[in-house]
Amino acid sequence: MPSTGSKAVATARFAQGQRVCVQAIGRAGQNPQYYFVTSVPASSVAACKAGSALCGTYGDRPIQHLQRDRSHACQPASAQCAQGWVSAKALDVFSNGL
Repeated sequence: MPSTGSKAVATARFAQGQRVCVQAIGRAGQNPQYYFVTSVPASSVAACKAGSALCGTYGDRPIQHLQRDRSHACQPASAQCAQGWVSAKALDVFSNGL
């Protein structure tokens, strides 16, 4: 998580409702302050491959890439998907996704 006064810059902006995977939690005591998230393509979710109605309604959202390594496609395990620290206030967190 960027420290106060750091020169960290946003590389992407998620759209409202973007499906993400929480990979780490930055806490102050017991309270989550930030989540390190990675975008998750709907096509990589098993329930979406099975034709879940949720995926049709809440499928992929546009991601505004401000900086990007365009030489690689987003693959769930490749670290090429949009990722970074997001304020806990900006997320609705659900255990185990779908």
